[in-house]
Amino acid sequence: MNTLVYYISIFVILTFTTGCKPHNLLVPEKNGKVVMSIARTPCFGSCPTYDATLYENGLLIYEGKRFTVKTGKYYAKVSSKDMANVKKWFIEAGIFNFKDRYPEDDIAPTDLPSCKLYFSNGKKEKNIVDKGWNTPEPLTALENKIETWVNIQNLQPYDK
Repeated sequence: MNTLVYYISIFVILTFTTGCKPHNLLVPEKNGKVVMSIARTPCFGSCPTYDATLYENGLLIYEGKRFTVKTGKYYAKVSSKDMANVKKWFIEAGIFNFKDRYPEDDIAPTDLPSCKLYFSNGKKEKNIVDKGWNTPEPLTALENKIETWVNIQNLQPYDK
């Protein structure tokens, strides 16, 4: 009888303490600080709308909202090599030299989607809102590179 209780206890413990999905996804502070995030806002047409956030522990959280290859909530574990590359891309693009908004006077056609970009190197942070109008080419190239990189990650679905 004691053996049966023992095995049932082990089964119950393993059932509730293990799983395929990381349990800390819903608790952002357990993932460390945000290294970078990118978000695309909607337009009047079929522009992709999504948010992606990369944490210092290598966890990438993605939420595809509209007109994206993947719609819904996903996660991926990013290698330390990929983390280093992403950080390098931001630094090489001169992220800290860009303005906080493009266009600077905030006058742009209302149909254009925005790209919201955030980066932290651990010492400095930068937030940029780019409405896709009079944007410097290196910033547009960085946004596209990050977007492509996010889309090729091995994103796994998770439910909130």
